[in-house]
Amino acid sequence: MSRRSIQKPKLLSSASTQATIALCMVSALSAFTPIAFACMPPMPQGQSVVGAMNRAQQAFYLEKNTFASSINELGMRPSGDSAFTYSIQKANKVVYNVGTARNPNQVSYIGAVFEVAATDLDKKAVKGETKTLAILCRGNSPGAIRSLPSYKDGSAVCGVGTQQVYRNR
Repeated sequence: MSRRSIQKPKLLSSASTQATIALCMVSALSAFTPIAFACMPPMPQGQSVVGAMNRAQQAFYLEKNTFASSINELGMRPSGDSAFTYSIQKANKVVYNVGTARNPNQVSYIGAVFEVAATDLDKKAVKGETKTLAILCRGNSPGAIRSLPSYKDGSAVCGVGTQQVYRNR
C-alpha cells in the first residue's frame, strides 16, 4: 500500500501577499480609508446598477419634478452586464428600479424612490415642499422579486422576501 503525500496549501507564500493582508487588516480596524475600501469585496453588478438608477432618479426628480419612465429617459445605458435585465416601473409618487437576475440561482434587486412631503422627513421643512426618499432591497432567495418596497409614516421599507441594502434621504 502506498502512502500519498499531502501537501499543505501555500496560502501566504509571498511577502507581498502577507503585506497586503496585514495592510487590509490594519485599515479595517482603523477609520475608513481608501485602503479599507480596496480590501472590500466587489459589489454585485445588479446592486451597483440599481443603486445608480435610484440616485439618477433622485437627480432627475430634482431637475424635472417627476420621475423617468424608462432607462433611456433616465440617461443610463447599463453595459457589459448580461447577468441582469433592468427595468423601471413608474407609479403615483414612486418609481421602482428593478434588476432581475437572468440566472434563476442568483438574487435580484429592487430600488424605489418615493416622492414625499418634506415635512414627513423634517418637521422644520417648508409645508408643501417635496423631497425624495430612496431604498435598495435585495432578494432573500434567488429569482425575481415579487413584492415592492413601500412608504409609510416617514419610512421606506423593503417588501416581503427582501432585505434592505440601504436607505437614504
